[in-house]
Amino acid sequence: MDSDAATLRRLVDQVEQIRQQHDTNPQNVRAKHEIDLAAIRTVKVVDLAALPAENKRIRAPPQQRHPDPPPGSQFNPGGATRADVCQAARPAPLRGVINTIAGGFAGGGASSSARKKHRRNVNRVHLTTSVSTQGSPAITFTDDDYAGVNPNHDDPMVVTMALSNWEVHKTLVDQGSLADILYWPTFLRLDVPHSLTQPHKEPLVGFAGKSIHTRGYLDLLTTFGAPPDSRWVMV
Repeated sequence: MDSDAATLRRLVDQVEQIRQQHDTNPQNVRAKHEIDLAAIRTVKVVDLAALPAENKRIRAPPQQRHPDPPPGSQFNPGGATRADVCQAARPAPLRGVINTIAGGFAGGGASSSARKKHRRNVNRVHLTTSVSTQGSPAITFTDDDYAGVNPNHDDPMVVTMALSNWEVHKTLVDQGSLADILYWPTFLRLDVPHSLTQPHKEPLVGFAGKSIHTRGYLDLLTTFGAPPDSRWVMV
């Protein structure tokens, strides 16, 4: 029986070697099947019960014993405690702070000395004393002061004006705007020399909060109204 078992193992090894030598080309599939059938026919029936007992028994790998979890933590099959999971779930430390508010230097100025002076002034408590002041006359208005004036008129207007010898239509007049804006396509149509513009790198912020970079600024003589009620204003 031992010789039959050895013959079986040898034939199985030979078949495996032949399989490795052949590729997966469809032309070799038939040859591989014929080799397998020939090897099986040459093997006598072997009583597997006669094989050594250690060849039939598959030993399981030794189980690794996990150390006892520390008090106050829960153990799971993966080997990680709740403390380990909480440690892994913590966010990484912050790398820094980015300020997105534009519109000048905050905290006193651009230099470090100006910012330090500003912080000292903020943290300082000023003690004030009552100072006797003289009374001032009250400033009042009567109905005669409102003659010809509409105090509630603060709506934007769309007007036509004369600018650099051009009649510019659909000009928006907004009393709440802090700057007089001339768009670049309009500036090119006016044929104004570029040398008249002064550099200006501060951005402008619109109603929606979007900042727009400027190319420069210049003063232009602008005419509002029609004669004889026209008015010339340097804008």
